[in-house]
Amino acid sequence: MAEEWVADAPEQISLLSPHIDPYRKLIALQYAGATIASTLELDFVLDTIVRDIVEALGVWACAVFEWRAETKSIVLMAGYSAGGREAGTFPLQVGLLEEIPLFRQVVVEEEARQCLVSCPLPGLLHPFLPDPPTGRERLLVAPMVFQTQVVGLFVIADLRIATPFPLEDVAFIQHLANLLAAAIENARLHRQAQAEIAERREAELKLRRSEARLKALLNAIPDLIFRMRADGTLIDYKASSLDELYLPPERFLGKTIAEVMPPEMASQTASCMARALATRVPQTFEYTLPMPGGVQHYEARLIASGRREVLAIVRNITARVQAEQQLLRNERLAALGRLAAALAHEMNNPLQAIQSHLDLLLDYPLEEAEKAHYLQIIRQELGRLNDITRHVLNFTRPVPASQERVDVMDILDEMLVLVEGRLQQTNVRLTTHFDAPLPVWATPDHLLQVFLNLAINALDVLEKMQDSNRRLDISAYREAERVMVSFTNNGPAIAADDLPHIFEPFFTTKPDGNGLGLWISHNLVEQHGGTLTVENLPYEQGVIFTVQLPAAE
Repeated sequence: MAEEWVADAPEQISLLSPHIDPYRKLIALQYAGATIASTLELDFVLDTIVRDIVEALGVWACAVFEWRAETKSIVLMAGYSAGGREAGTFPLQVGLLEEIPLFRQVVVEEEARQCLVSCPLPGLLHPFLPDPPTGRERLLVAPMVFQTQVVGLFVIADLRIATPFPLEDVAFIQHLANLLAAAIENARLHRQAQAEIAERREAELKLRRSEARLKALLNAIPDLIFRMRADGTLIDYKASSLDELYLPPERFLGKTIAEVMPPEMASQTASCMARALATRVPQTFEYTLPMPGGVQHYEARLIASGRREVLAIVRNITARVQAEQQLLRNERLAALGRLAAALAHEMNNPLQAIQSHLDLLLDYPLEEAEKAHYLQIIRQELGRLNDITRHVLNFTRPVPASQERVDVMDILDEMLVLVEGRLQQTNVRLTTHFDAPLPVWATPDHLLQVFLNLAINALDVLEKMQDSNRRLDISAYREAERVMVSFTNNGPAIAADDLPHIFEPFFTTKPDGNGLGLWISHNLVEQHGGTLTVENLPYEQGVIFTVQLPAAE
């Protein structure tokens, strides 16, 4: 192919000038400029330019190499020879700069260099050169410089004449190389920009999808959501319907809670907001609002959002409150029914005794001593009826509104004075563990009645033990927002069947008991907002009664 290409004008070869025809230069420059201006697709630009330069300048081959400074290597990007071979037909060739002195010199000095056939040619160029060589090869390597940085090498191989390229041709080739460098960098920037745009579009798409999912989740939540600044200003909201709002948005957005909400609710919100921002712990409270459909009950959960904002999630709990109130009414009615049945049962025995003895007194002739005996029995049974009604009335009487702040330790000390004699009689070893102080809001007499009843019940059980190792432990301590008082004895366990009924009225396991003490104690504790529970200790080690009461702030 090389011989055919040279033989096209054999008689003119010796007359050829080492200069590249200016007309061909102009054509090559026009081709290069038009290609660069037509597209930013780098592979197309390079493949087209190397082909156009070979054809326009009449040289044998043209190649473009990328310079990779980080690995000090050059990589073939595009090439074309007059023999019709393109870079695509060669395997990707990578060469280390240190192995190619000519290329290294061009990169280091940033100046074009050339060599004749007598010079050892880089192996990367062998696919483009004739085989065997014609003996008239000359090679020009120009650095492709963009903004003072070498980005590649532009190589021209010519077979017309074995003389160096003149300076004006070297300058022209250097101009072409720099033009290609700019094209490469522009294409790279375009490709980078396209990649960034694609990434941004993908990120925006993911963000829109995420926003859509979040919006769907928020819309699926039936709760009201409000954003508030630290000063209580309402800045945004989410509601399924405007009917759920206390006020229209235009009347509360941009205003503070204190300006648009009832004073008590606004004050409660402000204090909870301050705690949420200070502690970073969600705060929950309940409140009521007068709405067109009636009073509505709400539960608000305040969550700190950043340092200066609070998110309020508000749930309408009216249905739950109404259900709880209805359940409480049902429980009261059921308790009243159980109480009535128990009262009827307990009162039936003394009433029958009274009836039968009255019949004897009225229908039979009796001596005075017998009459006196029967009247004494009637008096005793009437006393029993009086005791039953008195206990029930004491329980049903509401807790006085004038509860006072008392220390549980003081009431326990008073209770211990009252049972001191009984402790000595029963030979029970008492241990106490009291933490101080333990303030609660209570009616002192009622708490004393509860503690005294629990202590006496424990002593009654321990007194019947054959074992002389009788122990009663009374502990009082604080646990979170509750005050705990426990009575632990090492007596026999309560039967599993009896445990569920232990606080029911008139339920007793004592032969002489009336079954009202624990029932009254249980209800007195509940009236103070607390609980009274009982459980058997593991391995039949005893029984523990525990009173829990709300601690006073």
